[in-house]
Amino acid sequence: MPANTSRQGMTLEVMVPQGHFGYQPQAERQGRYLAIAAGSGITPMLAIIATTLQTEPESQFTLIYGNRTSQSMMFRQALADLKDKYPQRFTVVVHFSQETLDSDLLHGRIDGEKLQSLGASLINFRLYDEAFICGPAAMMDETEAALKALGMPDKTIHLERFNTPGTRVKRSVNVQSDGQKVTVRQDGRDREIVLNADDESILDAALRQGADLPYACKGGVCATCKCKVLRGKVAMETNYSLEPDELAAGYVLSCQALPLTSDVVVDFDAKGMA
Repeated sequence: MPANTSRQGMTLEVMVPQGHFGYQPQAERQGRYLAIAAGSGITPMLAIIATTLQTEPESQFTLIYGNRTSQSMMFRQALADLKDKYPQRFTVVVHFSQETLDSDLLHGRIDGEKLQSLGASLINFRLYDEAFICGPAAMMDETEAALKALGMPDKTIHLERFNTPGTRVKRSVNVQSDGQKVTVRQDGRDREIVLNADDESILDAALRQGADLPYACKGGVCATCKCKVLRGKVAMETNYSLEPDELAAGYVLSCQALPLTSDVVVDFDAKGMA
């Protein structure tokens, strides 16, 4: 609800936190973890790092963190406190794009080339069990590709996107869905909706017809609108959040989903995989 329409005394309904970016620490595990963040991308990393170091006393965490300057660095004191608390197990490698450092290696933006340089002289990326990346879209894409090239398996690299890389474009999925009917299951009830355009997603059609479905970004990023295909076939234009095992289990992002067949049934109550 827009801030200028809220009033004192109103009751607001909110959802629980969505998405599945993170890590569940295990006390008996001895792991090596890597976090790569730029700017506000440090936000989800801080809790992951602190909780892992506290829960897994034999594990180590390395953070590669990029900012414009030391003054613009978010959570600077919190990171310093973590370093003081875990001096042997927490390593911070900072990069500043607009501030001169003693080493050219640590100057500039974090990108694929920078990781290749770090891998050649400072960090053996093959030693890490898991990697977490959050920041601008271009940085994430480049660093993910670099980590794979440096020997990290796909399944060990986890990304958290705040938004899509650019403006939304017309769908390229070759389907004709105008007039197509889809059954939407929510709270145990089935509702039939009708799509009115070839590029209208299942979510948009349902919202237009009064359904109260969960959603947030509408860009294939947050997974708030995740549902499960119970029958029929669906195509997605964009997916930045669902993992391969979720796709194999039939989960789709309704904001990106177009029906390929006339018998599609999607279930918003099926949230078993997180």
